[in-house]
Amino acid sequence: MTILTKLQEIRDHSGPRRTRGVPDDALAAFAGTDSSLVQAVDHALSLHRQLRQDQPALLAMAEAELVVHVQQGLVNFYKPETVNPYVALAAKGPWIVTTHGGVVHDNGGYGMLGAGHAPQFVIDAMARPQVMANIMTPSLSHLRLTQALRREIGHTRGGCPYTHFLCLNSGSESVTLAGRLADVHTKLMTDPGAPHAGRKVKRISVKGSFHGRTELPALYSDSSRKTYAAHLGSYQHHAAQAITIDPYSIEQLEQAFADAEREGWHIEAMFLEPVMGEGDPGRAADEQGSRSPHPRDQDPSRPARGRRAGVPGRQTEGQADRPPPGQRGDQDDEGGGRTDRGQDQARSERLPDHLQGVLHPAVQGAVSGTALRPADARHEHVQAGA
Repeated sequence: MTILTKLQEIRDHSGPRRTRGVPDDALAAFAGTDSSLVQAVDHALSLHRQLRQDQPALLAMAEAELVVHVQQGLVNFYKPETVNPYVALAAKGPWIVTTHGGVVHDNGGYGMLGAGHAPQFVIDAMARPQVMANIMTPSLSHLRLTQALRREIGHTRGGCPYTHFLCLNSGSESVTLAGRLADVHTKLMTDPGAPHAGRKVKRISVKGSFHGRTELPALYSDSSRKTYAAHLGSYQHHAAQAITIDPYSIEQLEQAFADAEREGWHIEAMFLEPVMGEGDPGRAADEQGSRSPHPRDQDPSRPARGRRAGVPGRQTEGQADRPPPGQRGDQDDEGGGRTDRGQDQARSERLPDHLQGVLHPAVQGAVSGTALRPADARHEHVQAGA
C-alpha cells in the first residue's frame, strides 16, 4: 500500500473532514525522502483500524464536531479560535496525522522543537523500568544527568560555569524560580539599612507579554492581566507594582527607570521574552533597537544581528567599542561567536558602574564574573537588564 492508499482508507472510514492538511501530491513526494512521515501514517492507520472496532461512533462524527467532543470535559485556558481544528491521531517528527486522514506539517508547534514528535530514543528510555522517586531518593540517574549537563553546557567556552542544577516541571515553573531569586535580592536590597530600604517594589514587563499562569509569572504577564484582574481578588493588591512598557520602546524603558529613581521605587526585575508568543508574535525588531555607530551595522543591506539570531532583544547591544573590520578579534557573522575572550574577561573583572549600588553586595560577585559588555552609554542599563 502506498502512503496515499493508507490515508484514503482512513478518510473512507471517517466522518466529514475539515482539515485538508498537506496536499496529496506533496505527501507522495515527501514519503520518498522522509521516513518519519511513513511511520506516522502507518501508526495512524493501525490506530484507526482499532478505533473502528472499539469506538466507531467517534470516527463517524464530523471532524469539527469531534474536536469539541473530545475536549468537553477539560478546561482550556486559551481562546477558542486558537484551538487546532483537528483531532491528532498519530505523529512522528514534524508530521501529525488526524483522525480524518489529513496530514499536518507541525511547523508551529512541538514538531519543530527538539527531536519532534515521538522520538525513538526518548520512547526507548521511558520504556525502561525506573525507580519512581524524587530528589529525596539519591539515584544514579542524578549523577548521569549532571555529568551529561556539564559535558554539554559550555563545551565551546572552556567548561560549564554552573555548580548545581534545579529540575523543574514547566516553563512557568522556571519563571517562578527566576522570580523567587529576584525576590531574594529584593529583600536584601529593601531591608532596614539596605541601599533601597523602605522602597516600594515594582516589576517591569512588556505589553502583550506572557510568562506563565502560575502566580508570579502571571503577575508579570500583560496578556492575561485583564482577565485575572476581573476575577481574582489578589490582583487588587498587586496592580500598583506593575510597570508595563511598549515592545521595543527604549524611551519608555528609560522613563521607567527615571521614575523609579525619582519616586524611590525598587525595580525587582524586568521580564522579557526573546520571542513573543502571544502579545506580538512574529514581529520584526524595530531599527531603533540597534543604534550602532559602526558603519558596517548601518548598512541597510545587512540585517541587524538580533534578527539574524532570531532574538529581537539582542538589538539593544550597541557596538560602540568595536574596532574597524579586519582589526577585530571576533566572529561577527552568522555564527556570532566572539573569540576575543581576553578583552571580554578584562571588561568583566569588576562590576560595571551602572550596577554599583543597584545589586546587593552578596550577589555582586556572581554578576561581576559574567561577561557583561555594555552597549553605548545611553543604553547600558538596557543591556545589563537583558
